[in-house]
Amino acid sequence: MNPFRLSRRALLRGVGAGIALPLLDAMLDNRGILYGSASAQSATAPIRLFTFFFPGGCEKASWHPKELGAGYTLTDSLQPLAAHKAAITVVSGIKLGVNNGDGDAHARGTGCFATGAPLTKTASTGTSVDQVAQEELGQGKQSLVLNAQKKPNGSYGGVEKAGDIYGEISWSVAGGGVIEARRNPNDVFDSLFKNLLPSKAIDNHAQAYEQSVLSYVKDNTTRLQKKLGAADRQRLDAHLTAIRDLELRLMPSAQITCTAPSALTAPMGPESAEYSTEKAHQLMDLLALAMACDITRYGSFMLGIGSNNFGCAHKSIVGAELSEHSAAHDGSGAVRRYDQIRIYKRYQMTQLTYLLDKLAAMPEAGGSVLDHSAIFVGSELGDPASHDHNNMPVLVCGKAGGRIASAGSHIDVGDRPVGDLLLTLLGAVGSKATSIGNSTGVLPGILAGLPLAQGVTSMIFERRTR
Repeated sequence: MNPFRLSRRALLRGVGAGIALPLLDAMLDNRGILYGSASAQSATAPIRLFTFFFPGGCEKASWHPKELGAGYTLTDSLQPLAAHKAAITVVSGIKLGVNNGDGDAHARGTGCFATGAPLTKTASTGTSVDQVAQEELGQGKQSLVLNAQKKPNGSYGGVEKAGDIYGEISWSVAGGGVIEARRNPNDVFDSLFKNLLPSKAIDNHAQAYEQSVLSYVKDNTTRLQKKLGAADRQRLDAHLTAIRDLELRLMPSAQITCTAPSALTAPMGPESAEYSTEKAHQLMDLLALAMACDITRYGSFMLGIGSNNFGCAHKSIVGAELSEHSAAHDGSGAVRRYDQIRIYKRYQMTQLTYLLDKLAAMPEAGGSVLDHSAIFVGSELGDPASHDHNNMPVLVCGKAGGRIASAGSHIDVGDRPVGDLLLTLLGAVGSKATSIGNSTGVLPGILAGLPLAQGVTSMIFERRTR
């Protein structure tokens, strides 16, 4: 009997509706290649590149490990990431390295975070790493740009468009400048599912979600599950469960049985632009789902805006007495409130862990979605008290399908500009870019196994293959 085969582009279809599927074994041939692909197209999972910004910098002693290599000890600020240590590269020695252009330390650190290019008073002069990848490799996929905190207003910090420079990290010179982040989970949910629903149901928000999107594809789902192997059935069940969980959290009035409620009794998710942990989690849930469905491969996530005045959010963080920005200015230089800053770092790394947990739990091509991703994690400052841009807090999460050989280790690259890290990550996802922002070359010790033609074969790979 011939095995059941499924196209990577297959959808669960209903009456005018469809839901994207995760990568399943049924989509791969006996060589582990996407069914129907040429042998040269041997990648069995997409390699994704995202940036993850957390505000406020760090106390360097509580961030950077003392030991190098795989045997390093997690520092206080990194402790929440312990479960994912094997998938994380801690990178010391990265500086912003953008010493010209407009803006104060927060503005330059945020606006240049993912571009390595100077600012004007109104915009970045470069394209961010996620958008470089999107423009070269996006293949019609959505670029998903998200921010869990409202956009600031006004002119301050030496720039005229503080909302863009403090509140956004994705930029495209070719695309006209700033890429506006989406901040409302409802809007993101709509962008992923609304166009897949029957047209009669999308005229207004309430009608569109009277029933679960899964109800529209129920018959097709049942037929597909009967054809799949046990492992694929588990993957599909987990995928659909994640969708339903999001629906219930965004629309509290929905019924488990997928029957239509008489009316929506609550807004679909947090409509407020203010930051909350729940809102951040909803956005990360949507990001993880879109990555697993291969709806998106490149984009960015901001946990908070540059300078981190979370407003009242600190009241929900255990032990926080001040906003993070205030803590960095409280007292003399020698006695800044690093106790408060450490609390914020642990909180922020706990939120990052939430996203990594989601990605690691999504099986894909012999690994997980996290294994096939590269996530650049960092902030706008090095030390928050001095507002410097040296030895910035930087992580690379994920293994980019095995192309990141340093996962599980702490490496020190010396004193290299952020553009070098951005260029290295572009190499990890297969970009042919030879420069970005203030890059001077690819960082040693991170990448493995890429073709010499791309100029990204790393020292760690060369050592291991001699």
